[in-house]
Amino acid sequence: RKGDKWGFSDANKKLVVQPNYDQAYRFSEGLAVITRDGKFGWMNEKGKEETWFEQYEYVESFSEGMAVFARGGKFGFIDKSGKEVVLPKYDSAYAFSEGMARVLVHSKQGFAKQGFVNKNGDETQIKYDGAREFSEGLACVHLDHKYGFLDNKGNEVIPLQYDFADSFSEGLARVERNGKQGFIDKSGREVIALKYEMVLDFKEGMASVSSNTGDMFIDKGGTIIFTLDKLKANSFSEGLAHVVDSNKHGFIQGYIDKSGHLVIPLKYKLATFFSEGLAAVKLGGKYGFIDKTGKEVIPFKYDGAKSFFQGLAEVTVGTNFGYIGKDGTEYFEP
Repeated sequence: RKGDKWGFSDANKKLVVQPNYDQAYRFSEGLAVITRDGKFGWMNEKGKEETWFEQYEYVESFSEGMAVFARGGKFGFIDKSGKEVVLPKYDSAYAFSEGMARVLVHSKQGFAKQGFVNKNGDETQIKYDGAREFSEGLACVHLDHKYGFLDNKGNEVIPLQYDFADSFSEGLARVERNGKQGFIDKSGREVIALKYEMVLDFKEGMASVSSNTGDMFIDKGGTIIFTLDKLKANSFSEGLAHVVDSNKHGFIQGYIDKSGHLVIPLKYKLATFFSEGLAAVKLGGKYGFIDKTGKEVIPFKYDGAKSFFQGLAEVTVGTNFGYIGKDGTEYFEP
């Protein structure tokens, strides 16, 4: 950003696209959304305005070869050739996932109802109070406060019978009935009994669960791998999970390995998931990054920090932001 205009640089600080745009967004599938004078379009990675559709009031990034657009207050989908594959007739629309996109319409009574559309424009029944994107072949939906799952034909393959449910992760989905949570498989079989106070999604073959006796990790057969003493745990990422101790000087955080051993001490005010071998943590009011041994590899000097993605992490100092590399090089001056 220069002044109030946006452009693009590469990771070596080389200016590729002059800052001439009112807004510019991250590249997705080779194209980035750009705006100028209230008009929306896309740019390719060479800086060419690949498609500039001045008739559109709004567009989003491409996902699975399709992008949301709006015209006349209604939303539809366009492909990279500029063809309007799904005409604008929805009150809201969301990115494609596994060949299906979530859409929303307002009923005659004024209530928002949700369903799905495929890339041919074929719809499922748009009747649900809420829905999540497709994950592992199924989508979680709810109607009249009951949750179940649809396949990509719109069939309710797992009946709407739960008080809560979430998307599938590693072949299992967490569900709740009568205040207790557990897991079902894609056939709807309750493979881990609904007996826990809370469960988190399976990640790397393990899930954190809470009961009245404390927190623990289980495998996909429901076997307890290890228990945690007075600690609250998050899901595993790259072999480590960050844990929270709320009994010492407020909330302090550290990391455990898959044996339940504390391998990075409880000393951080905030800890995040590991990504690309590093994790953003907060200590002494500032953010820095540590590696999996707990070694500080990027100093604690930032007011905000996000996880690494493709070798760069966004950081903030005051109201300014920039990017850093894994060696701490500030590619853009914060």
